[in-house]
Amino acid sequence: TTILRRMDGSVDFYRNWTEYKTGFGNPPNGEFFIGLEKLHQLTTAAENIELKIILRDWEGEERYAVYDGFQIADEGKNYKIAILGDYSGNAGDAMEYHKGQQFSTRDKNSTAYNCAQWSEGAWWFHSCFERCKKFMFNFLYTLQPWYNNEVEEVHKSTEIQP
Repeated sequence: TTILRRMDGSVDFYRNWTEYKTGFGNPPNGEFFIGLEKLHQLTTAAENIELKIILRDWEGEERYAVYDGFQIADEGKNYKIAILGDYSGNAGDAMEYHKGQQFSTRDKNSTAYNCAQWSEGAWWFHSCFERCKKFMFNFLYTLQPWYNNEVEEVHKSTEIQP
């Protein structure tokens, strides 16, 4: 199941809590986010959910990150990353830094410094960091291990599988 697709910035991901809860965009072929509530339901309906993040730069080079376990808590816990399994892949282990964090949007802050508003994006922020500032596609996955923070514009697809 594809839970997120970013390709060209045609859909604004700088949205409020309600929109992230219910989902938005143009599935199945356009840019979209499936929604936090549906993501919670999908990741708690079965055991051993795998998270796969695929990144492709504008030159066609592709990298991926796979986590052998993934679960999102319910809204009462601000959809925090409850389970994040072991990493494999070649995109770098960027999710480990955000493990256990609650989701934040511009109007519902779960961090000490309102990182969602500062970065103009929504995420399971551990803290605010400069490379997130005004990230073009507003839904973050740190590319530091791949591009040493030099490239921000990538095609992004995120999937979960039982």
